[in-house]
Amino acid sequence: MRNYQILFAVLVAEILLEFAASGQAGPPIAVAAHVTTSPPEIDGVLSAGEWENTEEIILPGGNPTVVRAEWSETGLYFSLKALDTTPFIRKPGLEAEGSLHMQDVWEIFIDVLGDARQYYEVQIALSGETYAKNHLLTAPPEVDETHVLRKEFWCREWWPQPIILPADVRASSRYDPMSGWWTAEIFLPAGFVNKRRGGCPLSAGVIRLNLVRHDWKNATDADFLYWAPVKSGHPHLSPTVMGTLRLEGTSGR
Repeated sequence: MRNYQILFAVLVAEILLEFAASGQAGPPIAVAAHVTTSPPEIDGVLSAGEWENTEEIILPGGNPTVVRAEWSETGLYFSLKALDTTPFIRKPGLEAEGSLHMQDVWEIFIDVLGDARQYYEVQIALSGETYAKNHLLTAPPEVDETHVLRKEFWCREWWPQPIILPADVRASSRYDPMSGWWTAEIFLPAGFVNKRRGGCPLSAGVIRLNLVRHDWKNATDADFLYWAPVKSGHPHLSPTVMGTLRLEGTSGR
C-alpha cells in the first residue's frame, strides 16, 4: 500500500510541475490573509511575533521562497523570506522604463475586483528599489490554451502603464550575505489597492493575486517562481489564472 501512496504522490507532483511549466490552469490556488490589529513594522526584519499567525504561501521550485499576508482596513501587508545564494543586482536604469525584472526581484500582482480588466504589478528588488505598473484591458480578456492573453488581443486591448507608487506605500528589503536569506516587507494602502472601489477601506472578501520571484544566477540565467501556475515569463499577460487571497476577519483600524 505504501508503494502505491508514494507512486500517487510522485504522479501528483509531476502533474503540478507540468501545469506550472505549461501555464495550464491547475487546481484552484487560494490562501487566507487574517486581519491584524498589530500591523508589522515595515523594516524588512520579520521580527518575532509579527507574522506568526499568518499562513505560508510557498512559491514552488527553485530556492525556498515563502510569502505571508495579512490585512487591516488601512491596507495589505506582505512579507517575503527567500534563500538567495547568488544575489544579483543591476545598476539602476538599465531596464526599460525602470522595471526591476532583470535582477533579483519579488513581484505582486493584484486584481481587486477579480475581473481581469485592471490589475497592479508591484516589484520589490533585493536592493530595496520599488517599481509599479498598472495593467488595463479595454475589453474582456481573450486567452490562448496556456491562459496567456492572445497576441492579437493584447496588441489592441492591453494597456500597461508605469505608475508612481503613492507616498504611503512602505517597503523594505534586507539581505544577509552570511546566511543567504533575503527578507522583505511591503505595505500597500487601501486607497491604492481599492482604487476601483473608490479607495474605500479594506473589508473581508476576496482579491485575485499572483506572487512571482525572479531568482537570477547571473545576467543570463534565472529561476522564475510563480505561486499561481502561469506560462513562464508571462505573469503580466495571465490575469485570468491568478490565485485567490481571502481577507478573513473583521477589521478595526
